Amino acid sequence: MKTKKLFPIREFGALTGVNASTLRAWERRYGLIKPERTPKGHRLFKQEDVHQVNRIKQLISDGHGFANIKKIIDSPEDSRIDSNVEDLWEEPIRKAKTAVSDFSYTRVDSVFNNMSSLYPIEMVSEKFLMPLLDYYSDNQELEAESGFFNKWLKTRLSSRFHHDNSLSNNSKKVIFTSSPQSETNLMLMSNMIIAQDYQALFFGSLLPHKYYQAVIEKSAAKALFIILEQPSKEDIDQLAKTLHEINIPIFVFGKIDKNIENLLEDINVIVLGNNNTIAANIFRQQMRHQYHE
Repeated sequence: MKTKKLFPIREFGALTGVNASTLRAWERRYGLIKPERTPKGHRLFKQEDVHQVNRIKQLISDGHGFANIKKIIDSPEDSRIDSNVEDLWEEPIRKAKTAVSDFSYTRVDSVFNNMSSLYPIEMVSEKFLMPLLDYYSDNQELEAESGFFNKWLKTRLSSRFHHDNSLSNNSKKVIFTSSPQSETNLMLMSNMIIAQDYQALFFGSLLPHKYYQAVIEKSAAKALFIILEQPSKEDIDQLAKTLHEINIPIFVFGKIDKNIENLLEDINVIVLGNNNTIAANIFRQQMRHQYHE
């Protein structure tokens, strides 16, 4: 008889894009997943659990709260429950804005910690952090609040980055680089990708492209992740000369003109677009394909 594949929680988290602490919360607080256990009590997940987690993520994305998700999972035939949706992010965003207006690190942290314990980091990024970043960048009269929020976010992401990165010493290394104005989003993307069981080599804006190849060779990195924001054709022409010689997967994220996108794809660069969640999913799929995971 063929033995079924079982995944320990870290491997399962990398497979689904949901970190271990969130998976534990879904099990303990809501009973949404029911992993098997080793004799020592460690969680083991089945292939069917992958489909269950993906369904939970979709229901959250559709606006269902956890109580309603539990009802849907327990009573899939009751279609009346499916119409009960809500804006899960409106209240946390309101609380975060109020905390920022009071310049309270503690309260902003509290809202973020609650969100990141219950939802995948890519979802927290798309539904919670990015709307706040857009809100403060679009409101020039909130300059002080914008500075406070951006500094809080960089500090918070850096703390999470160093914590998660320290747990991934044996994981595949990914080089992260960007222009100075994109470093906050680069840190956010690196956090999302570390959650997929990779180790980040974070250079930000401090790695000129002429050094890419040397860093790749010395670090044995398995991928290069670059954020480009509206680059000129001249910039791309210079960059392309360097990227053309690199033989690991190259991912480019950002708002990129279609003509430049075509130029990048001609040298086998994987263009991710500028949606964090979609980019993280494409990265995960491409890396699995590349390294037969």
